Amino acid sequence: GPPGPERAALLARAVALFHSACLPFTTDAVGRAVLKEPLAALLKRITTELTPPDRRRLADALLFLSLALLQCLKDQGEHEAGLAALKDALAVIPRSHHKALWEMDIEFRCKLGLPVTQTMYRVKEYHKETQALAWLHLSRCAAQPKDQLFALQ
Repeated sequence: GPPGPERAALLARAVALFHSACLPFTTDAVGRAVLKEPLAALLKRITTELTPPDRRRLADALLFLSLALLQCLKDQGEHEAGLAALKDALAVIPRSHHKALWEMDIEFRCKLGLPVTQTMYRVKEYHKETQALAWLHLSRCAAQPKDQLFALQ
């Protein structure tokens, strides 16, 4: 393949093109299912080959693609894979764009019966409105009534 900088430029272009091409497929579970494997493959390459400046420049597209993959995994009940993909997304997507990922983090953790304390602690860094939305989402996703009540306090 091409050398590093050229490969990164090609990958950045692929992200932009894939983002545009997959928009119509993201509206329902059937369309998203078609995207699951290509999204996973593209995002895997991004984690190893895009430079931080490219990641910042493509942050909106990376967020969109990551959320589409996470929704695919949620649709198919693949919560462990979703949590792993979320971890990868948080490592690649600039921190300024993480806010949109917290709901999926909470949901996957709740579905797996994992604690959400760490996630809720990180959400405290955001505005009160964001914190309130995260707590509300936790109250809706929590499997245990005691966790639902805790989230609403």
